[in-house]
Amino acid sequence: PIDELLGKTDLDLFPEPLGRQLFEAEQQLMATGTTTRVREKHSHPDGTIQYIDAIKCPMRDKNQEIIGLAGISRDVTQQVENEFLLMAARTKAESAATAKSAFLADMSHEIRTPLNAVLGMTSLLSATPMNDEQHELVHVIHTSGEALLALINDVLDFSKIEAGALQQEMKPFKIRHCIANSLEIISTKAFEKSLDLVCCITGDVPESCVGDAPHLRQILLNLMSNATKFTDHGTIALHIAGTPLSRQEYRLDFSVTDTGIGMTQEVLGRIFKPFEQADASTKRIHGGTGLGLSISHRLVEMMGGILQVKSSVGVGSEFFFSITLHVPAGETPNPLRNQQNTLKGKRALIVTGNPTSLTIWERQLADWGITPIPFNNVSSVISCLNTLNPIDFAILDTMTPDINAALLTAELRKRPEFKNLPVVNLCEPRCTLLPSDPVIDAHLNKPVMPERLQEKLRLFLEKAEKPVVKIAPKIESTIIASNPLRILLAEDNPVNQKVAVKMLARLGYEVDVVENGLEAVNADQNKIYDLVFMDIQMPVMSGLEATKAILNRYPDGNGPKIVAMTAHALQECRQEGIDCGMTGYIVKPIRLEVLTEILSGIPRRSD
Repeated sequence: PIDELLGKTDLDLFPEPLGRQLFEAEQQLMATGTTTRVREKHSHPDGTIQYIDAIKCPMRDKNQEIIGLAGISRDVTQQVENEFLLMAARTKAESAATAKSAFLADMSHEIRTPLNAVLGMTSLLSATPMNDEQHELVHVIHTSGEALLALINDVLDFSKIEAGALQQEMKPFKIRHCIANSLEIISTKAFEKSLDLVCCITGDVPESCVGDAPHLRQILLNLMSNATKFTDHGTIALHIAGTPLSRQEYRLDFSVTDTGIGMTQEVLGRIFKPFEQADASTKRIHGGTGLGLSISHRLVEMMGGILQVKSSVGVGSEFFFSITLHVPAGETPNPLRNQQNTLKGKRALIVTGNPTSLTIWERQLADWGITPIPFNNVSSVISCLNTLNPIDFAILDTMTPDINAALLTAELRKRPEFKNLPVVNLCEPRCTLLPSDPVIDAHLNKPVMPERLQEKLRLFLEKAEKPVVKIAPKIESTIIASNPLRILLAEDNPVNQKVAVKMLARLGYEVDVVENGLEAVNADQNKIYDLVFMDIQMPVMSGLEATKAILNRYPDGNGPKIVAMTAHALQECRQEGIDCGMTGYIVKPIRLEVLTEILSGIPRRSD
């Protein structure tokens, strides 16, 4: 009852120490005359806790003198308890996410370490003298390792996508190198299934771009791998078209088309969701994690595009997207387009038994200004020889049935007008120019990058000597002549030591090797090095600690350049290396082209 409250203070109404706290706070408010909003915690004698949100303001008389207080209190105990529960759940979720990220980072590191040895050694082995069967075995091992690496990258990226931590790595790169590497990895699986793997590059596609090459390569790998899984016969086609938006900005349109099983509209509605496949039988028959398309969809979005799909059951599917990339400042946007002028107005006979491939090669030749003369079998060509002249080139696809290059070339050579006609054989992977085929001028191994064929045709016009396609071209060790460096390698794994030492030896460099960070610090104290390749996870002293210790010796910044060579692939690990002062960051498996790029940019220190 109100009567029982009249004349009472907080000291009378509430137990100690709460009553005194409230009384003193209200006296302070009376003294200052300010309105307050507070959350009060009330502890009752029975042990229960109550939370009150209170608004209190002074009451004044007509002379503006404070004569009392007015307040409104609201019980928010349930709200506060819910907030505590949410905070606990969030802390638990963050702890689980941290544990998951740490697990994925550790698994990535542990898998990449032996994978570095597999890919590194097969890369070195492929450049040694071997017979065709040995080359085939090494190639299968290497491309299978690359496929495993792509799967690891998918899992890591999926984790980053879930955490909202996926970022682009914007650097200049050769777009055709990115495309060729993707085709090479997919080629083994495609040709195992007797699928034709073709690439067409039309329009103005620049030589170099600034963009996220690793993730673009990952998108193409996922799309072509998916196409290969669900295609039992026919063709997998990668098409890239370029359109200039300005002198330094280009729109690139990518599409991957297959002649596979196709998809229903119901499947198309969920194809980009994680872990989704057409049905359980699809997974049993074709395998896969169901992550590739979902990740590719998010990666394309990150690059500013939209991954779309068209499909018909029993006909095939087409995945396509467009992105905008910039040309590095100061570079000629498209030097290859300038070379195509020499081919304009020429005529090329193209013979393949694959109708899809025939259409694609017609499109590619037409883009170069060449008039294609298409045939789908040898007998039709022979019956039309009288009407074919003039022809400047003959392109024969001997991977398709009933295309006998030797027979057709012999028939062509019988005629005076075709006696010196350049003949190019598009053949199965890793075939060579055989002594039994002296009438064929060049063999190009599939998958054929368009510029390889373009360059071959251009050389024919210049009456160059007959070229022979080598299976494993050696990497010239000329870089050391222009940039001799003193190199230290800090690596605790003996196998990875061998891989790095042999790769550097291929490029002409000798290297000193230590097994942990402390030994690296001591080695730098005893000898001048221009470059230190530093593993991150090592015993005794980590690579990050060693980097700090070495660079602290050189406050003038004249110390050796330190480049991480590690199996840690997460962005936060890369950032830690940069924060420590590292110049570069190589993620295992090590690639010769990456090593070459790093070495060419390292200056030699003065003695």
